[in-house]
Amino acid sequence: MKISTRFYIGFSLILLLIFISGFISYSGLEKSTHPLEHQIQEDISDLSKKLELDKLADLIKYYDEVLTMSARNYAFTSDEKWKQRYNTIVPELDRVVKEAIEKGDLEDKIFFQSIESANLALVDMEEEAILRVSQGEKESAVTILESAEYWDQKEIYNIGLEKYFSKRGSFSTEIVKSSTIGITNTAEDIHRSLDSNLKIALIFFIIILIVGAVVAFFTSRSISKPINHMANVVDEISRGNFNLNLNGSEKINEINKLNHSLNRVIKSMKLAVLEKKEKSVSLKVSKKLLDEAYEENKLRNKGEKMAKQINRKKKTKRRK
Repeated sequence: MKISTRFYIGFSLILLLIFISGFISYSGLEKSTHPLEHQIQEDISDLSKKLELDKLADLIKYYDEVLTMSARNYAFTSDEKWKQRYNTIVPELDRVVKEAIEKGDLEDKIFFQSIESANLALVDMEEEAILRVSQGEKESAVTILESAEYWDQKEIYNIGLEKYFSKRGSFSTEIVKSSTIGITNTAEDIHRSLDSNLKIALIFFIIILIVGAVVAFFTSRSISKPINHMANVVDEISRGNFNLNLNGSEKINEINKLNHSLNRVIKSMKLAVLEKKEKSVSLKVSKKLLDEAYEENKLRNKGEKMAKQINRKKKTKRRK
């Protein structure tokens, strides 16, 4: 296996652990905040519906006052502007009451249905009064608007509104209280969940540190150990020791290549030293042979010279 491959594997392992730790922390945080988000959204939704219903109730009360005032003013003054205003507001009031019935809860529907029933009765009497005014019967119109039946329906109308507004006040208190309790409980749950997620993240961080240290230790050891061995071999070679052989079974490809290269270097240097020794021995032998030949030739020449001298002496004696 190559050194780069080992580093890639170790680095990838650490990144994987970091990713897992981050994913778990993110999931835990999202899971922790979801209840609070859900609770707040639910409370806001309930409050928005209630505020919208309150707005409709306020419009119902306002439109009723406008209709009553317009009908009475038309009955007393016969001014057409009050009749026109009355005719403009009637469909608006009818629309608002129907919308309130549709959006309210079961109890609200009962309140607004009673209001709708009273409103229909009131509109019938007010339109009859307006018709009487158009026919020149103002006193008859005023009599209708001042009748006990008319004010009984007004009472039913107002009682429905009062019941709703009374419920609205208690409801607002309850929803604020409920929302506060719900958010408090959710916040406590989130706090516990965050503590748990923090402990998990801390555990994963410690695991990442331990794994990173172990990977770094064994990676550096797998690299430094064979390199130190090669350094010792090179030192032995520099001291003239060539009886060495590096093991080529390391798990790192680059180290194996270095081992094979050093083995070739050792063999080459060993052969060079042997050749040098052989040449040195050969030179010594040749010099010895030359010295022996020189000594032998020297003795031969000396013997020949002595022989010549002896022959001369013999010849000189014979002449005498």
